[in-house]
Amino acid sequence: DGHFAFYNIDNDDGEGGTNEWFLRYYTRSSWGKEIADVKDKDGNQYRWRLNIGNLPDGYTYDTGWMEPVGEQRPCNLHYLYCKTYKWMYYNVVTPSWDMKKVEVKLGPFATQAIGYTILIGYDDGWDTGPIIHEYGHCVMYYWYGDHFAEAYCDTACGPQPGGCSFGPTGDCRNHGGQANKCSCDGVVEGWADFYTCMIP
Repeated sequence: DGHFAFYNIDNDDGEGGTNEWFLRYYTRSSWGKEIADVKDKDGNQYRWRLNIGNLPDGYTYDTGWMEPVGEQRPCNLHYLYCKTYKWMYYNVVTPSWDMKKVEVKLGPFATQAIGYTILIGYDDGWDTGPIIHEYGHCVMYYWYGDHFAEAYCDTACGPQPGGCSFGPTGDCRNHGGQANKCSCDGVVEGWADFYTCMIP
């Protein structure tokens, strides 16, 4: 939710000094650069119009706190990704932090990150843990040069008996836990869990 106010109103519409006012806002963030786009399951931008009504000239109108009723989850996603990006900007160990924009879709998905796209299931739309966890995957993808760590499985984890390949048909599977032959999955998922704990 947010606090909105109109200042120095000057209507010039020929209807006696009043006009129809409204707020239109989007779950698309920028802070020197674009951070995140929050969209619905079909890829449409979340946006709302809140009608304010007629306001007289010269009057400062304070709406107080307003929120889009029934659409708080996309706003929560928007807030958490802005907060996470800014924390990294101010606290990350490298001066070259220039994270790419992520596209976030809220829908009937299995929550996951694919490159710079994050799919958030409806049930996770309020849950800070998985929301930031998936952004952590995107940060790893960024720092590894648009790859995840498992792309370097043999070198990142060291030589494995008989080799180690990552993927649906390989020896090491996402969320495979102790069934995996090597630690690549632990590097990927462990980093995202650590990242979730690191962001205050």
